Amino acid sequence: MAVKPNTFPKKIVLKTSKQREPIPLHCFLSGAQGLRRRSTLVVLIHGAGGDHHQFDSVLPVLTKAGYCVLTCDLRYHGLSQHAPSDSGHFTFDAAIHDLDDIIRWFKRKYSTLKRINLFLGGISMGGMIAQECIRQKQSVWRRFDIKIRGCIGIACGPTNLAWPRLPWIDMYREEASVDLNAARTAIVASGIALNSQKEAQRALDKVHDQVLLQCLSSCAHSLPECPTEASEILAEQSIKLPHLLIHGEEDFHTAQVMEAWRQVNRSRDIPTVWESISNSGHLVTLDAGTYTGEAILRFIDSF
Repeated sequence: MAVKPNTFPKKIVLKTSKQREPIPLHCFLSGAQGLRRRSTLVVLIHGAGGDHHQFDSVLPVLTKAGYCVLTCDLRYHGLSQHAPSDSGHFTFDAAIHDLDDIIRWFKRKYSTLKRINLFLGGISMGGMIAQECIRQKQSVWRRFDIKIRGCIGIACGPTNLAWPRLPWIDMYREEASVDLNAARTAIVASGIALNSQKEAQRALDKVHDQVLLQCLSSCAHSLPECPTEASEILAEQSIKLPHLLIHGEEDFHTAQVMEAWRQVNRSRDIPTVWESISNSGHLVTLDAGTYTGEAILRFIDSF
């Protein structure tokens, strides 16, 4: 589903900082006119091998309701490609640094807003990056009046969960052992609809093998070490913010870890909304973007 003309994102190209050869980081801002009324920004981060188009059918739901949404192509994805002389290296820390650049640009751009309420989330790897970004930047951004109000996890596990864990995640700790052809096939097949698979393939074709490998390795290394023996649920410190957890009903890979996430939050009195979306797989924003957008809208309206 294409973005409707009246919600077509405005493209902004920023240069990544603290890098010998800056990367042109492509960001997309939709619904900025709603900032005056709501002072709320929703930031959504795509998954490994994807790009900002993973949220194309989510955007109209949120902007129509008056919310401002910012998406981007993470470094070495989509339009945010490196210079030929830059071999590139993807890490969560690098992605979080880029997001910090984006948020600081946004604050300068809309400096007349006294305070900005921020909902931060993403799909798959993007949801994991969002969690780590909240841990690193929540207190930093609060100093210049950006308050993170909620965490949105879409088709991803919590980065504080040692057990249970995705059955394949630890094989990516050793980059040399990864079958990238199998990984690419699995990413494309994780969408149910044919159009979702075609879109996943289009975005994935722009991502170099080395970058995809680093993305998968970063996901694995973001988790606590695997315990020596299985336990019921084992989790480190949680993010003390309201959570929205969105799961595609046909996404059997993340079902167990997302349910464990919900249970951990419930046991720690963290407000958590669970949304299971039918007729959708791991790439739920592509399979059912409108329903995903409606779930996000209900969540941010309630907080």
